[in-house]
Amino acid sequence: MLISREGRRYRQAVCAIVRGFDVKPFDCELKITIDAYPPDRRRRDGDNLLKAIFDSLQHGGVYKDDSQIKDFEFYTKELERPNGKVIVRLSKR
Repeated sequence: MLISREGRRYRQAVCAIVRGFDVKPFDCELKITIDAYPPDRRRRDGDNLLKAIFDSLQHGGVYKDDSQIKDFEFYTKELERPNGKVIVRLSKR
């Protein structure tokens, strides 16, 4: 699969954040909760955002494979200008 330039930048940013936490990858079933704060009112496809987050966290070494995610909650929140933000909470299932 070809990842866009923007997608590669996003994945690099996630990996940089993850490196700040000195933890070993989870090797158990997981629950993930995501709060997405969009930068503007444009329509967005939530499943594309989920895919980018799941893959970036896997690439960053948070877990071994995104198939470990057994439960997830996704919430679209109020605007966060200018760039938006995503808050991710992981827990063992």
